[in-house]
Amino acid sequence: MKNILLITVVGITFCSCGNVAKLNMTLSSVDVSRDTSSILHILENDTLSFVLSYEDDIIRTKWNFGDSELILTLENLTDNTIKIIWDDAAFIGMNEIAGRIMHTGTSYLDRNDFQPPTIIPKKTKVIEYIVPTENIYFGSYGWIEGRLFIYHIDYLKKLIDNYTGKNIKLLIPIVIGDKKIEYIFNFKVKYVSKERMQLTRSVYSM
Repeated sequence: MKNILLITVVGITFCSCGNVAKLNMTLSSVDVSRDTSSILHILENDTLSFVLSYEDDIIRTKWNFGDSELILTLENLTDNTIKIIWDDAAFIGMNEIAGRIMHTGTSYLDRNDFQPPTIIPKKTKVIEYIVPTENIYFGSYGWIEGRLFIYHIDYLKKLIDNYTGKNIKLLIPIVIGDKKIEYIFNFKVKYVSKERMQLTRSVYSM
């Protein structure tokens, strides 16, 4: 007879409204680990002032930013299956220190364990929520995701002075056939703004 382990997940959400300081990000460049002299690369403007998309002959990507995560839509443009190798991916902060990431479907408890590759069949796409594992911690009420792009309004001037023009990077390794290609997406803090929004902070107990 199989043993069944039941896990109770309790979620608590704290809500409030108020002003926050927001890092507004743009995709400034993409470094690719192969000879790209004959390959078309496109950095697209999704708005008048921000670059949020990238395309070459293998992938098309679009980026969005949540409070604590980077949201990647990645489309396979080829006639072959490609894979994202998450265990070789990395988040590189403004301090130039590289760290492990977790993505959609990875539990907080398993964030430091092996993460299977994401399979993307030909002419299809996936949406992935990406979080640096160092931003996940266990607090008084359970697991918490530390914020990456939204901060308390009291830090606005400090963020403007210290973060404007600074970069973060995300290494995404792709395997197609027997070839591995590393994409390093370089994001820049275009400016820091004051925003009014509903704040939610969720914690989870398992």
